[in-house]
Order: sequence, then structure tokens, then C-alpha cells
Amino acid sequence: MTFLELPRALGDIVRAKGMSQVAKEAGLSRESVYRALSAHGNPSFATVLKVARALVVKLHAAAA
Repeated sequence: MTFLELPRALGDIVRAKGMSQVAKEAGLSRESVYRALSAHGNPSFATVLKVARALVVKLHAAAA
């Protein structure tokens, strides 16, 4: 998975778990999480990390 695919995948997980609950746990508004993780969203890395932490997901980077 590339970094560009990550927000969309997180968005799928967030919608399955519940947007409002994940947004609350991430310390973000529901609207900002929904917008950032939409197909046309452009989230900051900080937002991706907050959502990943709220989902208790570990991100791992490796050299190509």
C-alpha cells in the first residue's frame, strides 16, 4: 500500500467502526475526519496519525 492509499483505507475502517466515535478518540471533529479521509480528501500526516492511533493501528514504513 502506498501513502496515497492509506487515507482511503483508514476511511473504510473508520466508517465501519463509527465516524463519531473515532473522531472523538482522535480529538478531531467528525466533519474534519470525514472530509480528510474521503476519496478527494488531502489529510495532513498529523491527521492520519491521530486517526491511526484512535483505531489502535500501527503504521510501519520500509524502504522501497
